Amino acid sequence: MGVCVGCGTPIDEPLPISRQAHCKKCTADFHACRQCYWYDTHVAKQCREPMADWVADKEKANFCDYFKLNEKKFVTVDDRTESAKEALEKLFKK
Repeated sequence: MGVCVGCGTPIDEPLPISRQAHCKKCTADFHACRQCYWYDTHVAKQCREPMADWVADKEKANFCDYFKLNEKKFVTVDDRTESAKEALEKLFKK
């Protein structure tokens, strides 16, 4: 199973993920673009599925028929920010 993109909590919902399913810890929607296997910020529509419709709010639940739960481990923006700050501090440490 995957983890919540909002907080990293393991998802224990049965497959297929319901449109109403959400994280019990941070309330992030699970049936949302950011939680999907096809989500990719580097491609058109931010989706690698060519037949999928455009979804404006990637954080909220949607009705996409191509949704597939992403089971990869996510790195939150905060984690990347902290590691970048630490690297800069090491680089410029006197």
